Amino acid sequence: MGVNTARGESQERALLTGRFALAEVPCAACGSVVGWNYVAAADERQAYKAGTTILEAPRIRQ
Repeated sequence: MGVNTARGESQERALLTGRFALAEVPCAACGSVVGWNYVAAADERQAYKAGTTILEAPRIRQ
């Protein structure tokens, strides 16, 4: 993870594209959740997403 973020515990979630193990990405400074990280995919066709971090622009403040 980056300098200003950490990674939370992995949780199974169902998204539109399938089931994934996801971890929340909190801000290291304030603790607000700013996105999530794909840890693993149940469907091997979606496995390319593993290790990818999604940051939600509306949640990021300076």
